Amino acid sequence: DLAAAQKISVGKAAAMAATAKRFPAYVSAYPSGQTTEATMQSFGPATIGSYEFLTSDGTDAVSSYYEKKFTAAGLTIGANNSGSNDNGATATLVATTADSLGTVTLNAETQSGGKVKVTIGFTSAKP
Repeated sequence: DLAAAQKISVGKAAAMAATAKRFPAYVSAYPSGQTTEATMQSFGPATIGSYEFLTSDGTDAVSSYYEKKFTAAGLTIGANNSGSNDNGATATLVATTADSLGTVTLNAETQSGGKVKVTIGFTSAKP
């Protein structure tokens, strides 16, 4: 149970799940991820969103999964970087939509307990 595992209230877990359903398809929930934050805001023609989760999978697995999602949705990968921090591996992906009106950035980093924290931020605008 996500709410119990992350000490997130049942109400917040339900609200985050409802928000995540409105995300673009290429920012779908990670199969073995435990959502810790899901937000989306619209300002006129612009939309800004953020999806954050923890997983036991490595940064390479997460990065590869979303790189496939992004390219299948027609996004262009502008950056795909691997690195490290004091706790282990890190990964960064940056992509743009075909119309160049949207961007998505993924940052994955190994935490001190071995879990990987992933943050995906996305923006889109209507012309």
